Amino acid sequence: MYLSGTLGGDTWDMGDRVGLVTTYRDYRLMLGFENADDDGETSSIEFGYVFGRQMEVRGQPGATEFDDAFVLRWVTRNYPCFLIVANRSRSPKQ
Repeated sequence: MYLSGTLGGDTWDMGDRVGLVTTYRDYRLMLGFENADDDGETSSIEFGYVFGRQMEVRGQPGATEFDDAFVLRWVTRNYPCFLIVANRSRSPKQ
């Protein structure tokens, strides 16, 4: 079990119009439960609250604010073990 808090968001350059840059920001408080299998696969389920959500567009006054929200997220990761074998073969001398 874990508890996390993050500042989320990102910035995108919308390629269809020159100079149109959009930034999204939010704050997240998450509670998660994680499980790891013997074969290396890890999965977790997270439940959280997202607040302070806003989007800004460069060159436009003010920011658009969104309502707070709850989020439910399931994550799975597979970390297989790889065995790398290097075979240095030499040509037979003739």
